[in-house]
Amino acid sequence: MGFKLHADYVNCVLLNACHSEKTAIAISQYINYAIGMNQPIEDKAAIEFAKGFYDGLGYKNSGNQNLFQRAFDEGIVAIQLSGISENLTPVLLKTDDLRSDSRVDYTRLRDLLRVVGLTHCTNFLSCALTKIRRFRL
Repeated sequence: MGFKLHADYVNCVLLNACHSEKTAIAISQYINYAIGMNQPIEDKAAIEFAKGFYDGLGYKNSGNQNLFQRAFDEGIVAIQLSGISENLTPVLLKTDDLRSDSRVDYTRLRDLLRVVGLTHCTNFLSCALTKIRRFRL
């Protein structure tokens, strides 16, 4: 992916289109922050998020608060203030989060599979992963 070439100077990528979370995941392997949408998003919600996000980038940052996290939060608040219920659609992905998420305790997973069974574990993990992605703010 071309983003690897720009990792030295691009810190954040905003994909403000429906179902762009998978692309954001791929981009976040190279770029520190990537924002995607985990489902369809109405134009009004996408516009409000973008306005809030870019406003947030312009605010003076206090202390050790992360610039992109704050801008993302401002985008979420902008959606909420406009009365639109799509504030869980944008997802902020951080390179460090993806790296730490990749560590798996295989012994614990194996034991869980033995006790519960493969089908139940697969359903649980799929549901849990969806919820984790939605609430990662």
